[in-house]
Amino acid sequence: MKPDLYVTQVTLTISIVTYSAALRMEKGDPRMVSKLDPKIYTAHETPCIKQLARLGQARVRDMQVVASVLPFRVDNYVIEQLLDWSAAPDDAIFRLVFPSREMLDGASFARMAYLHDGAIGDAQQAAAAIRARLNLHPADQLNLHRRSSAGFRTRSDATRPVDAHWAGQN
Repeated sequence: MKPDLYVTQVTLTISIVTYSAALRMEKGDPRMVSKLDPKIYTAHETPCIKQLARLGQARVRDMQVVASVLPFRVDNYVIEQLLDWSAAPDDAIFRLVFPSREMLDGASFARMAYLHDGAIGDAQQAAAAIRARLNLHPADQLNLHRRSSAGFRTRSDATRPVDAHWAGQN
């Protein structure tokens, strides 16, 4: 596809979506309010999410503790339109979006909860130390997806040591 044709198609698509959104807004579609006026919630704003009140203060506190280590961000469209709050915390989207206590091991959670509750100490430094210990690549992506002269390594190459692979001893 030619680049200028692609740009024209993208521009046309954006125009159609914008026109469609304007029509919905004229008709008073309540879904359009959150799409056009996004509100972002981070770890510090979790108490502002009204729907979390039905889960209890303990769970909200646990979410804040975990969110002080792991990134957390959600917008009002997810909260208002996508989540089934009657099924929370077992709702699939809720489990994907909101942090839970199980995301940290017991000792790390206890340390961050202690600091979160006002203990003297550097919570940011402790969070950085916990993040450094986490296994960010549990499926060994760093070793399996290294670029070589022949292309990317595949799972069948996984039995070869990375050093031998890079030394050209395939």
